[in-house]
Amino acid sequence: MINFLNYIPIILKGWFVVFLRIVNSFLQFYLEKKNITKILFITILMQFVFASKTWFYYSIQLTEIKEIIYVSSKSNLYFIFGSLFCFISCFFENKKLILLSLAVQILVGIFFIFGDTNPNLVHIDFLLKSDYFNSNSYLIYPVLLIINSILLLFSFI
Repeated sequence: MINFLNYIPIILKGWFVVFLRIVNSFLQFYLEKKNITKILFITILMQFVFASKTWFYYSIQLTEIKEIIYVSSKSNLYFIFGSLFCFISCFFENKKLILLSLAVQILVGIFFIFGDTNPNLVHIDFLLKSDYFNSNSYLIYPVLLIINSILLLFSFI
């Protein structure tokens, strides 16, 4: 009978080598890019992270304990997929794809502004604005959206 525990170190070493090769090829790819594209990679990745986080919170008072509950937007998938599309399009230096990414950023920005003016339709189902609060992720996301739109515009020119 074969003892499978003897193969675990070999398997882990193999996966570690594969991981190092992937990281090495990404670093080589990253270092070949222009500086504006390098900054765009980082800021769009940050935009993706902040789109994935929770944007709102509310608190509930239960007897003596106050609980804070964080919730995400009802339509956060649109913000996540918009960021993901722009991140993937940064891998290709195609002018049409950069222009399409800029259009996606603008559409997501318009949708964000519409959601900020009508939060019950886009973001969260509360009757009163005083029932919930915006988290820091909600405040940082539009800043990253504007920065990335400007960087995409400059990389297009």
